[in-house]
Amino acid sequence: MSSINLRVDLRDFERGLTRLEKKQMPFAASLALNATAKDVEKNTVRWLSKSLDRPTPFTKRGTLIKYATKQKLFADVGFKDIQASYLKWQEDGGVRRPKRKAIVVPVGEAVGFRRNKYGNMGRNAVKRALAKPNVFSGEVKGVAGIWLRPKRGRRRKGSYGTKANVKAPKLLAVYKSSVKYTPTMDFQGDAYKTAKIRFPHHLERTFKQAMATRR
Repeated sequence: MSSINLRVDLRDFERGLTRLEKKQMPFAASLALNATAKDVEKNTVRWLSKSLDRPTPFTKRGTLIKYATKQKLFADVGFKDIQASYLKWQEDGGVRRPKRKAIVVPVGEAVGFRRNKYGNMGRNAVKRALAKPNVFSGEVKGVAGIWLRPKRGRRRKGSYGTKANVKAPKLLAVYKSSVKYTPTMDFQGDAYKTAKIRFPHHLERTFKQAMATRR
């Protein structure tokens, strides 16, 4: 998942300006680019809540800005490496294949397998679940995954055993060789729309500020 790069060509804005005004333009443009980058970041966090199913605070904190300067009139807006590693599937779609043996996909809310805000398991969820005595990894009726053992019934004389109507193991997560994702986000498209609308407004304001400060 790539970041977006906001750049500005001052030639169009400098037409008709005085020498002093042209001198102040790079400072004004850098301020405008940075303000626009912040707008993009703010809207990206808002779009995450609309595009994903209750994204975690960790995901919302994943945005990253590289600010412009007078010497470098460009700003980047994107995501930190960890967040980008999983959000790229929501942005680009595609087929995800496991780094190891299989991808563990939860099938519902269960002990140790509560989904995080975008439908995936929390960190160390597999390890925590398999540490429980009533959870095991294996294959049941041709389905490989992580299972919850049924509770043993109580016999009439008070001892424990199994009853005739004992429930089958409950599937908590299934092992898959790949997972297909359909894009649900348009980070780049939405970001550029925001930048196109907001930058001219910010430049008008920051140019006045630059002329007042004469930096």
